[in-house]
Amino acid sequence: MSKDVDWPHEAFSAYLNDLMLAAGIPTTRHGTPNTVVLQDLTGIDPTQVSRWRKGRSQPTRKSLRQLADGLSDLVDEDPVALAVTLEVHAGLTGEDEARHRGVPEPITVEPKPVVELRRKLREASDDAETQWILHKVTDLNEQIDLRRAALGRG
Repeated sequence: MSKDVDWPHEAFSAYLNDLMLAAGIPTTRHGTPNTVVLQDLTGIDPTQVSRWRKGRSQPTRKSLRQLADGLSDLVDEDPVALAVTLEVHAGLTGEDEARHRGVPEPITVEPKPVVELRRKLREASDDAETQWILHKVTDLNEQIDLRRAALGRG
């Protein structure tokens, strides 16, 4: 099947993969996030996700809202802001329009352990606990940088 749609599918695919990993979705033996698990969380058919990743079709705003609704709690983000960010990455919404809709900057996806540690940091009761959490976040960020470098996305 030839590519019929001209849109930033490679950037969208990379962002979607990062989002799925941040949500804690396990990877397949090929190293990509499992779209069957994504379907369980969002109702979006894995075949459709494959078409998006290959650039054969562009996601609709409705399907991006489904993604955001299903994943926002798992990545500790507002579902509306996440949906708008997905629209930006899919080429459906410009950054100026996103700002006009109340999303000043696209959401940067952080891995699930970092999200969980940030939650703990907000709830930390003393300085020792805060320092421990900050140390863990630093370690995780170093691991993430190494993984991204290994994947050529550093």
